[in-house]
Amino acid sequence: MNHLEKINLGFNSNNKKIVIDNLNSFFVHNRNTILFQKHPLGFKYLKLGNISNFIEFRLHFWINTNEKHDVDLQIHDHSFDFESFVVSGSIINNKYEIISSGTSKGYVYDVKFRNEKSKLILNTDNCYIQHTESVKINCGEFYSMISSEFHESINDENLTITLLKITKSYDKTARVFSPKKLSSLSSFERTTLTIEENLKLIDKIIELTKFKN
Repeated sequence: MNHLEKINLGFNSNNKKIVIDNLNSFFVHNRNTILFQKHPLGFKYLKLGNISNFIEFRLHFWINTNEKHDVDLQIHDHSFDFESFVVSGSIINNKYEIISSGTSKGYVYDVKFRNEKSKLILNTDNCYIQHTESVKINCGEFYSMISSEFHESINDENLTITLLKITKSYDKTARVFSPKKLSSLSSFERTTLTIEENLKLIDKIIELTKFKN
């Protein structure tokens, strides 16, 4: 059983020690090949790998650097369901509902992902967003979301790390809400970090997970 399979076992049993021990081992053994990318939502992220055709693990790392592509394009849903484990720091998940209204100036865009870019295509106009719930998830806790839930995730501390177990669906398109009609801003591009930036992130993750053993 490899590291990702053991991490999956930890998710299935809500065992944070199994998750953290094997996350630490994964980064130690793959230190020289890991490549993080900058995500349009403002965090660094890494695809750890798949354990089946439908299940993939990803790591999100917020470092309080305010690298969001656009602050108005943070409320979104996904093309997949996911479970998440907070490795360090804490997350606030603000949940929303899309409300149709003929007088509102809000827009929902489909997100089409290809070649490390997300193209935004208008899906719905004349709508607005309504906040329904805020949930804080602390270090060492698990939480889950279904693909159709609109939400915004905010790191509640300067350094926050979450590990996601993604269950993919091939018939669901991700969407993003915008309070403005987009013209010049129509796509998001993910960029790879430098070698030095990668090593700093990896060493920090190894440090944080080591001391939790």
